[in-house]
Amino acid sequence: MVASFLSGPIMQKFGRKRILASGFLLISASHFTFMGININDPSSSALKYLIILVVFFYIITLGSTLYVYLSDILKGPGLSLANLVVFLAIFVITLVSPIISDNVGPTGTFAIFGVAFLIGFFFFIVF
Repeated sequence: MVASFLSGPIMQKFGRKRILASGFLLISASHFTFMGININDPSSSALKYLIILVVFFYIITLGSTLYVYLSDILKGPGLSLANLVVFLAIFVITLVSPIISDNVGPTGTFAIFGVAFLIGFFFFIVF
């Protein structure tokens, strides 16, 4: 809840594009940190705190800024389609995460999502 209240002033101070880019980078770094901790100590209690940190990063950057950014650049049916794509992407990620984790383990899952967010960062910077 604190992150939701902080996202507005942070967005006004730093701008939407910078916040979105930093969100991809912070979440990617968090996933790689998960991967490192999980390799060294899979039963570490630090993992649950890092999950809270990733949720905080998501809410303060991508979660709140994405919809504002989309509504600024798209109108009408384009905005509806973009929101549908975001919803479907979150749905698919939620659906396949347990399957990926069962097949490659938690460390591999963190690596896959870390690379995906890193690719998202570079894609967002380039385009």
